[in-house]
Amino acid sequence: MNKLLSFTDEWFFPCPGCGKYGNGGGREYFCRECVGKIEFFAPDSARCPGCGGFLDSPMAVCTQCLDEEPRLWHNALAVMPYVGFGRELIRKYKFSNFPVLCRPLGSLAAQILTGSGLAPDILIPIPLHFSRMIKRSYNQSALLAAQIGKHCSIPVMTGVLKRSRLRAAQASLSRHDRHRDLKKVFYLKNPEKLKSRHIMLVDDILTTGATLNAAAEVIAKAEPSEISILVIARSVGYRRILPQVK
Repeated sequence: MNKLLSFTDEWFFPCPGCGKYGNGGGREYFCRECVGKIEFFAPDSARCPGCGGFLDSPMAVCTQCLDEEPRLWHNALAVMPYVGFGRELIRKYKFSNFPVLCRPLGSLAAQILTGSGLAPDILIPIPLHFSRMIKRSYNQSALLAAQIGKHCSIPVMTGVLKRSRLRAAQASLSRHDRHRDLKKVFYLKNPEKLKSRHIMLVDDILTTGATLNAAAEVIAKAEPSEISILVIARSVGYRRILPQVK
């Protein structure tokens, strides 16, 4: 009977990465072939506390984070670099109306968190502005946080961090403009719930870290014991957009 149920589950819940039936493990997880195509940050390697990627220098942070503003969190975890098949999956999840990818991506993130030794008290996803929420119909970071919280038995707070205004499309902005555009974007509701707690912010992608830094700045005002971040992907190189010379 159990074998029959397992076969039925795998037939109706294929791998969301390749779409092949019988490969999803019965829970819409990635099949072995798809996992093999993802480039992961090795869990036993030294991690940069600024972005969660490889610590590729003897400095306190990696060479990419050296070019960015000081981080306002204590620890960072990233599942994969934003390249190759992993990049395709995240773009499909975020821009192609494919929310089911929160399950396998959240499961991978939960594994990284479990092996990290970090023990956050609360997960807080980066919120979307209501107009973007209406357009996309789901908050990809909130769905990821829900999956991670489920796997790791950590409560998720989705109503405490709020977005006060819609920001410009970050891909079109320079590094300086990204940080300037995010000033006063977030605010807290019921900040007393965060005092003396280890808060982990959850997002899908870290590029410059401007969004997460702006959120962490607001969270810090609630006097948490610690702030950490967890992202699915970390950009491996920031494309600088220089202002035109007039």
